[in-house]
Amino acid sequence: MTKDDAKGADIEEEERRKYFKLGKGDKASMVPYREKAEWYQFDGVDLGNARDGRKSDDVGVVKAWAYPELTDDVPPAALARFQGFLAAASYKESSQAENWAGHAAVDACGWTREAPGVRSAVKAWLKRLRKEGYIQIEMRKDDRRKMTPHYVPGKPAPAA
Repeated sequence: MTKDDAKGADIEEEERRKYFKLGKGDKASMVPYREKAEWYQFDGVDLGNARDGRKSDDVGVVKAWAYPELTDDVPPAALARFQGFLAAASYKESSQAENWAGHAAVDACGWTREAPGVRSAVKAWLKRLRKEGYIQIEMRKDDRRKMTPHYVPGKPAPAA
């Protein structure tokens, strides 16, 4: 596990070597895709064979482990706040835009824009919200009068 991955998962520096991933992005020349990788953790399992004052044997195993995603526990209030931002201003779908909707999502959820993995987590969250109908795409004129896709609120956020 890289230092940035460990920081994003709140894992101590000395513990990060117990975690590894397999999947797309494993080659050094490829961009890592945390959400497409399968994560694993080295762990010790007590065999329970202690006898006559001897300690029990411990064997190393590999267990599946889920990388905690930033968007796993987004409260409904944050989603409602984000929808309010979308209703009050114009936010583009493109992550390259200065007024990208992801910036409003970060603000609504109280995240730090510079934190490792935030940008990719926000992109995945926006994709999920669109699939679930909480946000929609609407073509609007931008400041140069060009029609571009913008996010708008969809169905209301669930009650808290």
